[in-house]
Amino acid sequence: MTTILLLKFFDNEFIVKYYLMAINKDVALLEIFIKEILAHHQKNIMWQWFHHPEFGQTLIDMAKPLYFVTAKLLGNKATETTLLSQAPELKETISDIHDYIIKRQEFYYGKGK
Repeated sequence: MTTILLLKFFDNEFIVKYYLMAINKDVALLEIFIKEILAHHQKNIMWQWFHHPEFGQTLIDMAKPLYFVTAKLLGNKATETTLLSQAPELKETISDIHDYIIKRQEFYYGKGK
């Protein structure tokens, strides 16, 4: 399923499907999908989606740890404020997801990429 979604990554139809996942609150599929997108170094596009005027806040509400992981992966001055606002109880979850994404990146692209 994830491979099919990745193939449609830049397709307008894909954006509609992503939006529908958010509306339908299919959190499990959404979390898997976002992790895979981040594993393929698409952190900028994810950041844009988290800040989309129509569904960005819904995504943040549904996948808050992944929002903070995206900010951590970006690691720029614009995301510093976001990282400071993360709840302490999410710290371990965010760290675990971040580690998972880094391992997936190493699997697909090699160490240090």
